Amino acid sequence: MPDPTEIDRWFADKDFTSDWTSRAFPDWCRIFESRRERTERILEIGSWQGRSAIFFLEFFRHASITCIDTFEGGTEHQGDPHLASIEQRFDRNLAPYGSRVTKIRSESIVALHALEKAGQSFDFAYIDGSHRRDDVIIDSLLTWRLATKGAIIVWDDYARIQPDTVSDGSVNMAVKVFTTLYADSIKIIDIGYQVVVEKRV
Repeated sequence: MPDPTEIDRWFADKDFTSDWTSRAFPDWCRIFESRRERTERILEIGSWQGRSAIFFLEFFRHASITCIDTFEGGTEHQGDPHLASIEQRFDRNLAPYGSRVTKIRSESIVALHALEKAGQSFDFAYIDGSHRRDDVIIDSLLTWRLATKGAIIVWDDYARIQPDTVSDGSVNMAVKVFTTLYADSIKIIDIGYQVVVEKRV
């Protein structure tokens, strides 16, 4: 298991203007240690400047990742002075990983349908795109089709309080709907700020 000093080195020469991800690193190290040497095919919905993608590529040393993002931000990001440079920062941060990274600049629903049509499948999925209930449900259902048996699915921001989007629901509501719908087909591994499940069938 990597120690904090090693993890810090993974990001030492990278360019970020925000950090909403590193608080999850200790939990990820604990939960995913037994899978670390696998050749994981990772799907990420919502990549921003690439911090989570870098963690996954470093932690899972034999992994590849497909990153889906519009790089335009959501409604909560429209006042961010760095918004126009988000994609450029992602590109610079992920450049050292070369062919291990596939970037898809697209709305998630379009990209996920295209991946399914192309016969793609994934062993690990990280859902951190839109925070609106219906969007998260759609991302979850389409991701489920792409997930292999035994795949891990992680939702970020399950415990996030979103008063600005309460009329549209939230990640919390979406994940509860999904995990209820597929209760017989998943194993819940962890529930906290994030939710982690394993696809059983």
